[in-house]
Amino acid sequence: MLSKKSYVELTELEDECNQTLDNPSEFKIDVEYWENVLKRIKVKKAKAYLKDLGKEFLDGVKILPKKEKKIEKVEVRTDGNLSPRLLDAIPEEYEDDVVTAEDDSIELNIIRSNIITT
Repeated sequence: MLSKKSYVELTELEDECNQTLDNPSEFKIDVEYWENVLKRIKVKKAKAYLKDLGKEFLDGVKILPKKEKKIEKVEVRTDGNLSPRLLDAIPEEYEDDVVTAEDDSIELNIIRSNIITT
């Protein structure tokens, strides 16, 4: 009775059940049966709503543009080493960011001498 019903159809069926339960004297009905049917309708209605919502969401996801994947060229090393090769030259845009061991040592000595003199 409830399977394969849409959300709208289940809502209509729920209204009919409520009308039947509101006027039990009109018809000779088994109230307990109709209350159980109403409970099942509410569960099916919630499932149908979630199914429709999920379908709308998935349809929306399919419409979204896909990001282009950038394929990076990977160098395969044959010398058995799995690490990438070191860069021979640092690009100009990163030259100011690179700290050599010598520069780091000089900077640390300056900091240490400032601490000792204070």
